[in-house]
Amino acid sequence: MYPQDYPNQYPNQYPNSWQPMPPQQPVPEERKGLAIASLVLGICSIVLMCCCCINVITAPISIVLGIVSLATHRGGKGMSIAGIILSALSILLLFMCYQSTEVFWRNSDQIMQDYYQLIENADTVFPAYEKDGTVPDYLQKYYEGEYAEALDKFGVTFDDVMDYLDQMYQQGEFEALQSALGSTGGTGTSSSAPKSSFTGVELAY
Repeated sequence: MYPQDYPNQYPNQYPNSWQPMPPQQPVPEERKGLAIASLVLGICSIVLMCCCCINVITAPISIVLGIVSLATHRGGKGMSIAGIILSALSILLLFMCYQSTEVFWRNSDQIMQDYYQLIENADTVFPAYEKDGTVPDYLQKYYEGEYAEALDKFGVTFDDVMDYLDQMYQQGEFEALQSALGSTGGTGTSSSAPKSSFTGVELAY
């Protein structure tokens, strides 16, 4: 018998199942730009919180960008969440700092006037303070009431402030302040104050 006489005993044993693969589409990259911006602004809000309260601007922007990134599923979920948390934390810390120092901000004009007067009378105020711890009448209010309570939040007393100012006086730093204050025509409003005297206030408080 010839081969063509044998029936095909195994029809379609190996069906031709191969088909050409469709061309692969490029996987779109996750758009993490908003998440990255939220995280960066969140970090800036924490780091620059005490720099002119700049987090008042950066924190809300960071929170908005983070929420938009999460809502639109743009990727970078972890960075968005971290940015939102850091920004919210910076706002909370700023509020707590303001609550602690609110009395000083509210009475800043009076505090500056007392400070200028202290500079002018430094040659009599500090020797008396070093002798028996006495201070002029216009400084007595800082030992009691809201001033004392505000200082106590930082774990200091007005005597600690006076001790620091007395060290400045002993080191001769008040001589430069007196000269600068004298060149402006004496005490007055904060707008006429020498820049160096405000630095002293920042250090003292």
